[in-house]
Amino acid sequence: MTDPYLDAVVRDVPSITVPADGVQEFLAQPIRDYAGFLQTADVYARPAKGKPRPALLCLHGGGWAGGTPQEYRRLGRYLAWRYDLVVASASYRLIDRARFPVQIQDAANAMRWLRGNAARWAIDPQRIGIAGSSAGGYLATMVALTHHDPRLAGGDAIDATSAQPQVLITQWGPIDFIARWYGNGGRPGAEKGMLNTTYVEDPTLYHFASALTHVTSDAPPALFVYGKADPVVHIQQAELGAAAWKRHRVAHDSCLVDRIGHGGTDEADVRIAYRRIGEFLGDRLQATVNPASELFPLLEISG
Repeated sequence: MTDPYLDAVVRDVPSITVPADGVQEFLAQPIRDYAGFLQTADVYARPAKGKPRPALLCLHGGGWAGGTPQEYRRLGRYLAWRYDLVVASASYRLIDRARFPVQIQDAANAMRWLRGNAARWAIDPQRIGIAGSSAGGYLATMVALTHHDPRLAGGDAIDATSAQPQVLITQWGPIDFIARWYGNGGRPGAEKGMLNTTYVEDPTLYHFASALTHVTSDAPPALFVYGKADPVVHIQQAELGAAAWKRHRVAHDSCLVDRIGHGGTDEADVRIAYRRIGEFLGDRLQATVNPASELFPLLEISG
């Protein structure tokens, strides 16, 4: 099915003329000040029109050492336009400021903030998902699995609001650090910086910090989006995640693409991934397709 708006977003056309009910951007919305680090979120939403709608919290990648919320601008605009989702892309403290499990707790607090502001954005607080890419995919998975655990996502909460998401999307996020260690030939990935140690030095921490350790039947439905030729996070991580969800009889699906690598820019693969993410959220969060999106071929695209 042709989706001209998706095509424009994937190409990142700099100027897109949209009608009055188009996507609005609310940048750098404050979440919490952590001793000089202001955690913020970029929010993408269409003007509210009546009943509450679903939302999605997104967490950027960057090996826990870099990255910004702007990473999710393209996908955020697409999901807001096509499915009337409120999409918030949040920052979190990087490893130059703090180590594990602070990044997980910051991600959970972003979820609490989004749910706590449900009325402001016309969000249904019972239909909020979480997503992340690479390092952010790991954080999203840990929030989904440990939102109740004070040692992990349940710790240092900004308030009593639940951080539990109704669905999870991980885009090429590591699931099991131990399998990754051996898959890398006994070498650590970026998790060494977050954990401040290696598997040989502290295997107990690597086990505890791995999302795979915390999968139970209470996990939310999940979509695993991975590149078949990812040189950074091997596709085995998607297979491990899917197997764990299957073992606990939790709904899940996989979107495995050929050329995207580790968050690459291949337009065909990005289009496949975005469309599958949208369909998954539309189904699981009962989102409504924007009728105006079918009129996009009539809109002016320049750039």
